[in-house]
Amino acid sequence: CGGDLINGGTTEEAISDINEFISQMKKSAKNIYTILGNHDLNTLDGGTSFINNEFYTFAQKISENKFVYGDDNYFYFDNAMAKTRYICLDSYLGNGRNSEVQINWLNDVLTSTNSDWHIIIFVHTIYISSSDYTNKIISSFMTSVIAILDEYNSVSENAKIEAIFAGHSHQDYNTSTSAGIPIILIDCDTWQGKPLSYKGTYQEQAFDIVTLNYIEKKIYCVRVGRGNNRIISY
Repeated sequence: CGGDLINGGTTEEAISDINEFISQMKKSAKNIYTILGNHDLNTLDGGTSFINNEFYTFAQKISENKFVYGDDNYFYFDNAMAKTRYICLDSYLGNGRNSEVQINWLNDVLTSTNSDWHIIIFVHTIYISSSDYTNKIISSFMTSVIAILDEYNSVSENAKIEAIFAGHSHQDYNTSTSAGIPIILIDCDTWQGKPLSYKGTYQEQAFDIVTLNYIEKKIYCVRVGRGNNRIISY
C-alpha cells in the first residue's frame, strides 16, 4: 500500500479506519506492506492522526514482521524466488527526522543486494512542490534519492533498479529519471474530488495489479476501477 490509507482525523478515528481497511484487505491479500503518506500523519489540517512511532508499530503488526526496518518508517523485503528486493522509503521527513540517516541506509541496502537481483522502489511522493519549508525538505530529500538511484544503476555490476512506484499526485502518470529508471504514478483510490456519480460504483476505486517482465523490460499495470491499463517499456 502506497500510503494515505486514511484521511486524517483523530488518532482514535485513524486507528478504527485503518483497522477496517486492513481487515478487508486481508480477505484477499496474503501479505500487506504499507508506507507512510501525508494523510496518515494528517499534515493537511494539523490534526492528530498517527505519529511516527505509532505508524511504525502498526506497519510491523500488519506485515507480521516480514521485512527489515531502517531507523524509522522505511524498510525492505525480499522475494528470493523472483530475486527481487522491494525498498520502501519514507518521503515525509519533517518533525525532526534526519534524511541523512535514511540516505545512508538506502545506500547500504542497495550495495548489499546481490548483483543478479532486481530492485523495485516504493515511495509515497516522488516529486513535490518546494513552495514552503516542509516541502523544501521533502523535495531536497527526493532529489538526493533519485541521484543515488541513477548513480547506482549506472554501474553494470550492480543489481538493476527496475522501477519506482509512487502516488500522492492523484493521477496516473509515467515518466523516468535522467538515467531512464521508470517512474509510475498511480491515481488515488478514492472517489473524493471525482464526479459524485462515481460513489458506489467501480469508478470510485483506482488501483493497479502490476507485473514486471525483466526480460522484455516491460511493466504491465492492469487497472481495477476507473482509468486504463498501461504497458510501460523501458
